[in-house]
Amino acid sequence: MVAWSAEDLLYLRLGTETPNWSLAADDDMLLLAAGHGEKRVGVRLTSVQLEKIRMAKDGLVITAMGVIILGAYFRLYLVGWKVNDHVWKGRASSDANFLHVAQAAEESTAYPSIVVDLVTAP
Repeated sequence: MVAWSAEDLLYLRLGTETPNWSLAADDDMLLLAAGHGEKRVGVRLTSVQLEKIRMAKDGLVITAMGVIILGAYFRLYLVGWKVNDHVWKGRASSDANFLHVAQAAEESTAYPSIVVDLVTAP
């Protein structure tokens, strides 16, 4: 049996290794998609994982969590923000360096623009 990496699964299913993510206040499913109107994958989150996103400091989300996508378990790294009282969104990756860049940027005066660049990069 072939062991697929998280990057492979994300790319094969969504066409990207760094999909956009969104979470609604009244849902426990993190939605992943390559872009607006593209096919999506839903990832059910635990109450602890939901709380990590919804209670993010200053509305900025920088977190890692174990998830199951398409039957495979792996770490997913999320960088994003609270859009309003009902929606959070950002960019996801299975590459730990993605999160490290955001965490390093958090200590920088350019932090807001770096997070926006990470989240909006193609």
